[in-house]
Amino acid sequence: MVIRKCQLEHNHCLSPKDSRFMVNYRSIDDPTAGKIKNNDQAGISIAKSYNSLLVESGGHENITYNQRDVRNVVHLNRRKSRLEGDAVALEKYFQQQHEYNQEFYSAIENIDDDGRLMNAFWADVRSRAMHKDFGDIITFDTTFLCNRYRTPFAPIWWCKPSWKVYSVCSRATFA
Repeated sequence: MVIRKCQLEHNHCLSPKDSRFMVNYRSIDDPTAGKIKNNDQAGISIAKSYNSLLVESGGHENITYNQRDVRNVVHLNRRKSRLEGDAVALEKYFQQQHEYNQEFYSAIENIDDDGRLMNAFWADVRSRAMHKDFGDIITFDTTFLCNRYRTPFAPIWWCKPSWKVYSVCSRATFA
């Protein structure tokens, strides 16, 4: 392809007041994001929350975000709280199991940059007893396939008689 002509003058009127609609200029400040999160926790819909902020600021011309930006704040907050809740629930379960039986062992690699639980390992009394009878243990479990966070879970574990545990593969990522 060859460029034969370049026209540098604009073919429409420039309107600086409309620049707030451009993605680069849209933003929600922290106090406003806090109000949006509180409204969501109180059960106020995204549309009503947005309209409330709109009235409070005095109209569209006084805000630097749109309803989609408000929706994004709500969805991101819900996702983070759900993910953190799952990791906390698993850790609490492991603590309860350890209190019930001191031989229960668990280790958690908590959260990556995206807020996801990375790895979790546990060994209960039954699996340790089986190790005494059978020695090295290799386990591969594909029953989980893919969870609601689109993270496949197919762990492969190899346990040597010295109780050194090697994670051969614990998570796969698909593009």
